[in-house]
Amino acid sequence: MLVLILVVGWSMVRPQQPAAPAGAPAGMSGGTVDPNSPGTTDITQMSPREAADRLFDRVMRTISAGDTAAALGFQPMAVQAFEMVGELDLDGTFHLALLQQLNDPAAALATAKRMLESEPDHILGLGMAGEASAAMGDQAAAQEYFQHLLRVYDVQFARNLVEYDGHRNLMTQMKATAEASVGR
Repeated sequence: MLVLILVVGWSMVRPQQPAAPAGAPAGMSGGTVDPNSPGTTDITQMSPREAADRLFDRVMRTISAGDTAAALGFQPMAVQAFEMVGELDLDGTFHLALLQQLNDPAAALATAKRMLESEPDHILGLGMAGEASAAMGDQAAAQEYFQHLLRVYDVQFARNLVEYDGHRNLMTQMKATAEASVGR
């Protein structure tokens, strides 16, 4: 199963060669691909975590490009890749929760709660738990998570955590969502 995920994932993250111009001889693509460019990395040679991160990045780039349908097509493979990693750090756990939030807020909430078990004041865990609760229609729980996030935000934001460094903009957005939700 891992090999299948890696092979399909590799085909998604490698750059597509442009189509040959009309009338060009067979085999001419009209462009060249640098084998040393990051887009041509063979994910079959990556660790399971690296492959999962690569698929996560692909889903997030697709969402950023406005192609939600394509993101939802890649999402199950990315979730499965993270689940196959085994023990995830908080950054990986947050990535899994973000992926789950696309179509399964209950799973995203469960994953966010796992983050909060080890770090009860974690901004990303609190923000995801609040957003997932709101998506499920549980406004009371969402309010609790968002209020907690706002109480600890400044102290937590100042911490030098790897997952915080990679998600500063998202943390700022989570704070704005929390403030709007609780009426601040």
